[in-house]
Amino acid sequence: MERNGLGQDQRFYSIMIHRLYGKGRIQGALCFFNAMALKGMVPEPRRKILVYDMNIKLKESRQKRGN
Repeated sequence: MERNGLGQDQRFYSIMIHRLYGKGRIQGALCFFNAMALKGMVPEPRRKILVYDMNIKLKESRQKRGN
């Protein structure tokens, strides 16, 4: 697909991040965010806020499993 110039754009990544987050798949959403950043795409400020929130929730869930 990318050979034809039809690769994923920032909108695609944003949709996937929000979709995965909405389904509770925080790690998957963070993977998409990281992939977007690796491709040099600059996230919108609200996406940074969402990622910050996801990291907090992930940390809390790991702490609950540890106790």
